[in-house]
Amino acid sequence: MDQSLILNRNEDLDAVKTQLLSNTHQTNNRKNAPVVAIVGMGGLGKTTLAQLLYNDSNVKDYFPTRAWVCVSNDFNVERLSKEILESTSGSACKLENLDQIQRKLEERLGGNRFLLVLDDVWSEKPRDWEALRVPFRIAEKGSRIIVTTRSRKTVSSIRDTIYAHDLQILSNESCWELIKRRAFAEETMLSVEPGLEAIGREVAKKCKGLPLAASTIGSLLYSSKPDVEEWENILQSDMWNSEGDDELPASLSLSYHYLPLHLKHCFAYCSLFPKDHEFDKKHLVQMWIAEGFVLPAKQDKRLLGAVGAGLVSGEIYCRIGSSGKYSFEISKNTRHLSLPNDEEHLRNVESAHESKCLSTLMVGIIESAGWTDKENIDDILNSMLPKKAPVGLWENLRCLRVLSLSGAGINEIPESIGNLKHLRYINLSSFWVTELPESICKLYHLEILIQDDCLMKMARLPQGIGRLSCLKTMPHFPVAKDGGGAGLGELKGLQCLEGALCIHGLHNVSNVAEATEVNLRDRSRIHELELCFGDGPDLFLELFDKAQARDVQSDKGMDAEVLEALQPHTELRRLEIDRYCGDNFPPWMMNGLSRYRKLVSVRLGSCYKCRSLPPLGQLPLLESLTLEWIVEVEEWPGAESGEFLCLQRLKIINCQKLRQLHPALGSIPKLSLLKISGCPGLTSLPNPGLINLTSLKDLTITDCSDTLKRQLLDEGFPLCLTHLEIDSEVLMALPSRGLRDLSCLEELELREPTQDSGEDISDFGYDLSDVWGVQDISDFGYNLGDEWGVIEPTEDSRDLEEGNPTKKFLPKLPTNLRRFLVNNEDCTHYLHSQERREEEEIKSPKIS
Repeated sequence: MDQSLILNRNEDLDAVKTQLLSNTHQTNNRKNAPVVAIVGMGGLGKTTLAQLLYNDSNVKDYFPTRAWVCVSNDFNVERLSKEILESTSGSACKLENLDQIQRKLEERLGGNRFLLVLDDVWSEKPRDWEALRVPFRIAEKGSRIIVTTRSRKTVSSIRDTIYAHDLQILSNESCWELIKRRAFAEETMLSVEPGLEAIGREVAKKCKGLPLAASTIGSLLYSSKPDVEEWENILQSDMWNSEGDDELPASLSLSYHYLPLHLKHCFAYCSLFPKDHEFDKKHLVQMWIAEGFVLPAKQDKRLLGAVGAGLVSGEIYCRIGSSGKYSFEISKNTRHLSLPNDEEHLRNVESAHESKCLSTLMVGIIESAGWTDKENIDDILNSMLPKKAPVGLWENLRCLRVLSLSGAGINEIPESIGNLKHLRYINLSSFWVTELPESICKLYHLEILIQDDCLMKMARLPQGIGRLSCLKTMPHFPVAKDGGGAGLGELKGLQCLEGALCIHGLHNVSNVAEATEVNLRDRSRIHELELCFGDGPDLFLELFDKAQARDVQSDKGMDAEVLEALQPHTELRRLEIDRYCGDNFPPWMMNGLSRYRKLVSVRLGSCYKCRSLPPLGQLPLLESLTLEWIVEVEEWPGAESGEFLCLQRLKIINCQKLRQLHPALGSIPKLSLLKISGCPGLTSLPNPGLINLTSLKDLTITDCSDTLKRQLLDEGFPLCLTHLEIDSEVLMALPSRGLRDLSCLEELELREPTQDSGEDISDFGYDLSDVWGVQDISDFGYNLGDEWGVIEPTEDSRDLEEGNPTKKFLPKLPTNLRRFLVNNEDCTHYLHSQERREEEEIKSPKIS
């Protein structure tokens, strides 16, 4: 959020903030979190004010747990409960039953002081709120819920409301100031031409105090450049008098009116998506290009096939929501149609066959769940026709250019898709498709083929895919074995490919000449490249035995020759190599890596036989480096300085024989994330350890040698850490201050080491007699058994240890810690219990 574009809201901010942080309503008998409402008409800035509060440093410190959910018109309790749970936990919720979701949410919120923002609430039904508030009945004192709404009736329906803040309109002067900030560059804002200022102030009056209107008009005036005549035309426009209701201010209609024709089409196209949909920018632009609304760079700026201005209307665009409601009726003029992946709704849309000029069909864009029975798409879409119709739906969609089946949950694409000769864009994301039909090779105009989430089962592409010479985007290319599908040589014909490309199944290549003919070294438009010598994505690196089984049978020499032949262009920005079984990396990596001056990310995984690493420090712009399962490498040589100057993220995982790290590791200036895990042979860190890594925020060191753990204990951790993941025994061996010196630490994860060190780190010579005793975590609702305890001051922690010698005790944790996990079990609940005890000790000190 650009805070320079927010004007005169400090009083509003302070008023609502006071209610959030106030102790007035923190009574023990309150069973629900108090609600603070922000009320005002559309465009006043309710959501903006809520964002300012949500991100305020004092608010973030006061509420360790925060969540933000956009409600909108559809007050679906199950959806909202799931989204709140996902927002607080940071992970996807797979529960489908409302009771289970709310029970889990209640566990998550229990004992925590939380802040929840429910943005854009429309429902005025008290029963909706009563159903949603069930998990909040155990709210910790001080918890708050912010509701933004246009309706006072909505506020009245929420019985837990303690304060409603009415947001007022801006003054004309403030509107003009906001217009100036949008319409002019910062260096010219202070010297606006008098003629423009006079017109601008009149325009500001027409904004009627709405920040959204002023911001929108300011952007429009910027796009027309500082021209008095253009500004005057906007001021005198009849659109100012066309305002209907407050849902669409005249300024927004005006900004749409002045858009170029092709951008009007782009804007209207977005109506195919549901309200509050989170757009994938790249995919949306690709759809616009496929429809001919805009052209790729370096092409003629004329529109290709855009319909006339008179057709930009609701009749052309139709979306059927998950409730079965139509955004507009389907008619013979409908060009663009989106449907939910709800079988019942699909079967009821019998009028779709009338839209013979349909250009866009999106299925499953509304919801992500698939059909329970994954029927053939030909059967389902044919059912949209009258039962007597003899011709399949594909026959009637000969003008289709965009077909998105993302999230449709279908596992088979019919051969009849080959009849859609004008298709430019196919999206099969989130699809359980095992293979594509041969007929897809007839789609000679196809430019975009997205199969991001099909890869787990899609083991082949049809032979002839190389004939699609217009294809620009195809993220995954599986190499078939023994002629069972497309071979590596098919890539020779796909000369227009650009962006990201993953080639997997390279162990199936039997002729190195195929790899040479692909000629990747001349493909400058391929910026991201993954080369995998295995079937499918490298999702199960941990299954070491399976990987080794392939290693035994593989032709190491062939792997080496293929990788050498697939040398990429020096414009490459990201490189990943998986399951390569050669003894050494090819010469272009070992001797010529310095030529890849734009490479910013490298990952080498499951290269089990390689005994040495490429000189990765020679990559001048390298920002991210991951080494996984490089099990034969023992040393990582390099210069002590002058290398890895741009490196920000380094992960070294399961490199079991690695004894020595790169000597520059201890002095990498920009390193912000370091993860070292499963490296039992590693005995030390390069001098001077980690203490001088002043940019390091995220540190993980687990399953390493006892010698390395001793070094960590001796030298300490960088003080700037915000996330730390370590073996539990390291933490327990710390002196009594524990991690209290890490004042920036927000998240701590403890792991039980999986490597058998054969030595008890508690015998490292540290006096544990002063370590704080702890209570059992299970007392706070966490099922971790009696092995673990959490921190609570006791009069004699030594007695507690003697009473239960098998219990593990933790030293004190940083006071600003917001998340605490033990073996992936969320124990954050305890942190707030500790805070309360310490606050009580301060208020009521013990008298000795």
